[in-house]
Order: sequence, then structure tokens, then C-alpha cells
Amino acid sequence: MLFEILSIVLVSMLLGIGLGLGLALSFNGFFEVFGFIFQIFGGSSTTLTRNLVYPWGSLAIVSATVFAAVVLALLITTRRTLGADLASVLKGE
Repeated sequence: MLFEILSIVLVSMLLGIGLGLGLALSFNGFFEVFGFIFQIFGGSSTTLTRNLVYPWGSLAIVSATVFAAVVLALLITTRRTLGADLASVLKGE
């Protein structure tokens, strides 16, 4: 059960990071289109430039913190479940 939950957490974290990076890249292209439109209507003096900055350090810290919190919650929950009577756990008491 622990392995299943940890694998779900890891896969969801990787998908979230991948989709977030993809969304950031698509928004960057979206703003380039707006920059082109602003140049058409505002002249050559109007420019929009955006440079994506990837905060890899912050991303690693947040991912590690979330993963540690999930592991801690799993350990606490599993320990309580193993110490309880199985019949009362299944009844929802």
C-alpha cells in the first residue's frame, strides 16, 4: 500500500512539473504573439520581451518538502492502522 501511494505521488509530481513547464512555454509563445500585435499597432518602439526563468532550486525544495510531508503522513497513518483492531477499522470506528 505504501509503495502504491508513493508511486502515485512521484508520478503526479513529475506530471505536474512537466505540464507546468509546458504551460509556461506556451504562455511565453502567447506573449510573443501579443508583442508582435503591439508592434503592429504601436510602432517599432513598442516591444514586449519575456525571458523565462526556471527556478530549479525552489522547485526542488518544494518537491522534496511535499514528498517528505506525504511520506510522514503515510507513516503516521500506517502506524495507527497497524496498531488498531482490524474489525474496528473496517467498520469505520
